[in-house]
Amino acid sequence: MRLAVCHPGADTSTSDVYDGLVAALVRAGHEVVEYLLNLRIGRAKSWYEFNYRRAKKIDPTIVRPTFADWLYLAGERFLPICLREHVDWAIVVTGQYFHSDWLWMLQRANVPTALLCTETPYDQEKEANALRYVTCGWTNERSSVEYLRQYNPHVWYLPHAYDPEKHHPGQEDDEDVPAHDVVFVGTGFSERIELLMGVDWTGIDLGLYGNWELPRSHPLRRFVRGGVVPNKYAAALYRRA
Repeated sequence: MRLAVCHPGADTSTSDVYDGLVAALVRAGHEVVEYLLNLRIGRAKSWYEFNYRRAKKIDPTIVRPTFADWLYLAGERFLPICLREHVDWAIVVTGQYFHSDWLWMLQRANVPTALLCTETPYDQEKEANALRYVTCGWTNERSSVEYLRQYNPHVWYLPHAYDPEKHHPGQEDDEDVPAHDVVFVGTGFSERIELLMGVDWTGIDLGLYGNWELPRSHPLRRFVRGGVVPNKYAAALYRRA
């Protein structure tokens, strides 16, 4: 089949999901048309900022474009590319940075579309809304399937996968990476904070990386060792822990 696959938009984390899916589809013999939403978001930002600076010289009261504006512009070419390339299916990975308007238009254009949800259960309300506009979908969280099927009956559980070239044992090339006793790379959702707060970390080297917006006085703040890290570095942190 000829498939158009939309990148999740983030250069880290879920980017591995996209890379692995595209590689697997190609190995299975499908022809893949890639839509690199991450690059298009950067270009949309540059375009908006350039025109905003020019417009502000004429009208100082003009409203500055927002992140939402960048995302809307970044996704607008996916539909015409799907139509031009005569794809059999469109696949949107994550969909967090892909506006639901474009899913609705793909539906109106009769392009079979699948959504791979990677943010369940934390953002399952947003995912549920998006699933209303697609042909089918998958979620990384088994317990959310029943909930999501209220919005689209064609939703299934898709287990996590790994790429043996990226996610493998062995620390030969990781000597410069910290070796924590326990490490977690991700976003500090309230449920995760509550879980970690329930542990006595005395004498344990805990390393937290990613988005952890914690007050200075928060007990977990001292364990935040870094911000958003590349996926390759995250894999090395896990190998070293």
